[in-house]
Amino acid sequence: MKSALQLRHVVIGPCTDSLHMCLSSTRTMNLFAMWMEYTLGSDVLMQVMLVDSMWYSIVDATLGKQDSMWVLHNFFGERDFGECVLIFFPIIYREHWTCCVMYLATHAKIAGLRRRKNHILYYDPLGWTTMMDIVPVLHSAMEAMAQGVKAHDVQYALLEPATKFELKVLKGPIQRNAIDCGFYVMAAIRYIIQSCLQEKSKSWVKKTWFIHDDVLALRQSLHI
Repeated sequence: MKSALQLRHVVIGPCTDSLHMCLSSTRTMNLFAMWMEYTLGSDVLMQVMLVDSMWYSIVDATLGKQDSMWVLHNFFGERDFGECVLIFFPIIYREHWTCCVMYLATHAKIAGLRRRKNHILYYDPLGWTTMMDIVPVLHSAMEAMAQGVKAHDVQYALLEPATKFELKVLKGPIQRNAIDCGFYVMAAIRYIIQSCLQEKSKSWVKKTWFIHDDVLALRQSLHI
């Protein structure tokens, strides 16, 4: 049976110097996705897509190249992303983990976000990067993803992200050290899914998401 959070496993040559790190992070995210299947309901997870953490390196390497759309379409495949409510894009940027979250307002309302407005949310557990460092690469990924979307309104939004999505920086927990950024990102992904889609909390943006001990418990659960 296919996972509700099935990750892509596509390697297109040694496109960046950080390829080994991306492959390692993909294995970690696979463990994380399988762990979530045992801790969150399938009805919740079916509303979610978790993109392979290699996406950023691959999209960044194709920018400005003639065959970029062919490469990206091959990477993202035929999945209809328009069926999801939340799409998570873990990012490794300058050897640091952050995460973008695409919220499609077509299927569900998330408390704390403007009604009927698509959003791109951004979380950096150290606050080292800005959202605008990531947005140009994310927009290219969204253009490629639009090719497999059946709903015309969602497809149009993905092709015109500058006008059809609001940007919001999430002020989540700040990591205590220089090594746990990946686990903070994973803890944030789980928190957002659980709070927005399972509990449907009205205060998820404001309240404390989790503490450092929760991150350590996650790391132990994954045996890493």
